[in-house]
Amino acid sequence: MPSKIEQGKDLELLTSLKGKHVRIPDLGPIFSSWPKGVNKHYEALKEATDEFLESFEMKEKKLKKQIEIDYALSGSMWWQQADFNELRAVTFFVIWLFNYDDDIDEPTGQHSGDLESARGVHRTAISFIEHCLGLSEHGDINTPRNPNISCFKVIGDQLRVEYSGEQRQAFLDEMTLYLEACAQEQEARQRGEVLSVEEYWTLRKGTSAVGLCTSLADLANKLHTSEPFTRDPEVLQLREETNFIISMVNDLLSLKKEMALGCILSHVPLACTVTPDVQCVIDEAIEALHSSVTRFDAIAERLLSRPDLACGEKRDFDDFIRVCRENCVGNWTWSLVTSRYGIQNDGQEDGSVSFAL
Repeated sequence: MPSKIEQGKDLELLTSLKGKHVRIPDLGPIFSSWPKGVNKHYEALKEATDEFLESFEMKEKKLKKQIEIDYALSGSMWWQQADFNELRAVTFFVIWLFNYDDDIDEPTGQHSGDLESARGVHRTAISFIEHCLGLSEHGDINTPRNPNISCFKVIGDQLRVEYSGEQRQAFLDEMTLYLEACAQEQEARQRGEVLSVEEYWTLRKGTSAVGLCTSLADLANKLHTSEPFTRDPEVLQLREETNFIISMVNDLLSLKKEMALGCILSHVPLACTVTPDVQCVIDEAIEALHSSVTRFDAIAERLLSRPDLACGEKRDFDDFIRVCRENCVGNWTWSLVTSRYGIQNDGQEDGSVSFAL
């Protein structure tokens, strides 16, 4: 693996990209055969998510901004066929995740500039989440005062009821991976490091939190899968491709927002250290997306064509594949219209998105 680029080069990279115009082509053709839609419970979910956001004890200005992001639309696009109770739980998790991540990761976050403070938040978070999932060996613990942690309880309570111990442990393992990756990313940012593309994607597999969201497919589908399912080699490959697709789409469509915040720990800026032409980097990323979708479809076809699949197994695999596809398409379609990434007014007649960095 290539070594890290010289420390302190982050500002130089950021400056070199500022003001450049980029075009992200319409991704519709890539996802043309995958399900696209909005869950029928969107309106009811919108009311529930707005109430949930109020429990975070935000200042009025921030609360208004959070409500405008429309997390209910995100959940409804990611999990298009989930029933209301399950849809509410997975969407509440997305809200929790975004707010927790912003608090640690974004420059404006309360703990973004303090590594020791952030590590303490991570320790408190994993301890509380472990407790909420019924996996703690320490008995009762005090509810954290930080609402970005304590609000996980409403999600954990439902997972504790709906998930087996094995499923909850798998979710906790993904959460641990996510928090550890976030800590490593924050340390790199604080040191002013410009990671190589390879190093970045090693971290991105964890910081994306896609593994966590994919772990919620069982809840969204009301499945009770066991280790033979979750450890199936082709299921693991599908999870890898899903992670890459969602992460790359997010890196492309959040580029304007990240650059405005001075964040270069994203695929496009880091790839520009090798290929200085930013539009060329974006075009190569689109090709990588297309290849990943093609691989996903081939793996899914092989899995569903197994001659020894029982009827129930095939249904579970089919549901899992469908939800992964819904998640990928939902991530793309929501990112285009939400105020979170600031590109809702940058769409062109040909379906592309164009903006200045």
